[in-house]
Amino acid sequence: MAIDIENINKSKLDKLAVSFASEFAQAEKDRQPKETEWLQSLRQVKGIHDPEIQFATNESQIYSQYTRSKVIPLQDKLNQHLLPEKEKNWEVKPTPKPKVPEADLQTIIQPLVGQDEAGNSIFPSDEEMDREIYRFTEERAAKMSVAINDGLVEDNDNDKTKAQIKSCIHYGTGIKKGPATEPYTETETVFETKTGGVGIKDYLKAFFGLQVKPEGKWVQKEVTKYRPTGQVASIWSFFPDLSTTDFSKSKFVYELNRSTKHDMRELAKREDFFGDVIYEILAGKKDGNYKLRNWEQTIQTMNENESQSTTIKDYEVIERNGFIDGADLYAAGVLSEDDPRAEYFCNFWICEGRCIKISLWPNDLFNKLTDYYHLFYYEKDETSLFGTGLPKILRHRQLAINAGEGHLLNHAAWLVKPCGEINISLLHPESAKQASNFGPGSFFGKLGIGNDANSK
Repeated sequence: MAIDIENINKSKLDKLAVSFASEFAQAEKDRQPKETEWLQSLRQVKGIHDPEIQFATNESQIYSQYTRSKVIPLQDKLNQHLLPEKEKNWEVKPTPKPKVPEADLQTIIQPLVGQDEAGNSIFPSDEEMDREIYRFTEERAAKMSVAINDGLVEDNDNDKTKAQIKSCIHYGTGIKKGPATEPYTETETVFETKTGGVGIKDYLKAFFGLQVKPEGKWVQKEVTKYRPTGQVASIWSFFPDLSTTDFSKSKFVYELNRSTKHDMRELAKREDFFGDVIYEILAGKKDGNYKLRNWEQTIQTMNENESQSTTIKDYEVIERNGFIDGADLYAAGVLSEDDPRAEYFCNFWICEGRCIKISLWPNDLFNKLTDYYHLFYYEKDETSLFGTGLPKILRHRQLAINAGEGHLLNHAAWLVKPCGEINISLLHPESAKQASNFGPGSFFGKLGIGNDANSK
């Protein structure tokens, strides 16, 4: 549904944005237990001990790569199985009894109508008509298959699906969203006349049909077009309605976007965003408003070889996809009539508590969130909307292997390193702290002064 962006009451929309920001805050809180599981899974794949596991001095800190040895081969196997290189994993074929538009039906049936010697019309049989209709739709399906394949290649769909598979294995859930459209520019050659541009085919029709050369000149123009696209949604930025464990019954999904100033300015240039509101936010928050979440800080500390900047000047942009009651849209000034029976699938963007975009989708396009978000589960049950990943399933075995191998190495170290005996009571207090570190290659500490110092 088209919205008059120029004349919309933005102050009313901001009230709706505030209520959605509160809803997002609750969705963040509801998801926190799952974040702990995902962080554990990420450490398992990377081979990093959980922070609550403490080690004594000189104790082995080995981390067996058991989880990684299972995850990587499975990921490669699914990539090869689901995304074969030399053939498509999908096809477009007509149904046994296809339906076609009325205009195409006339084109198909008319050539089948014949005449007898008396000039009477001879109509085709049902079998002949069905056969021609199927042949027509089969040709259309073949052309559509080529168009779809070209679109998937241009959109790098295989790489996006591989990212979805990886997330599915690691965290239990992989997410793709779409279809959506993205703009692109293309150079078109047109014949420019006083009344406007004429395409090449129209020019040739005029030239050969009327034998008259139109007045004007040939020019090349950059034309903006739109093509279908899909996106991979990161599990970390995905905040669904967790009041249900069945995603098809969810009322909303929030996505957290960390946007730079450049990203914000690019959004402001788009026709479907409120550019004036975005520029006001940039002017009022010159250093950004993004705050790192706990899970983001934890992920940053996992890379020991890379220092992370603590200076953040990005912006927190929240995207909401889901249903909104017609009454709420009427109160926000979007609808001209209050219909309590109506609801709309809406795309709503928030930054700094203000609405920077609102778009209503036709009801015949999206009936539920599963029409827009496509979740791929590794293992799913009725206990959660999210799935369970392979690292979570292997977690207890991984911890047992770590403990067993560490214990084995700790005992083996006693056999290869010499140990001594030292009287801690006779040492300087600072030296005594180091001498009391018990382990292979160290000293057995004892206490005593005078005659007691000579006892074993």
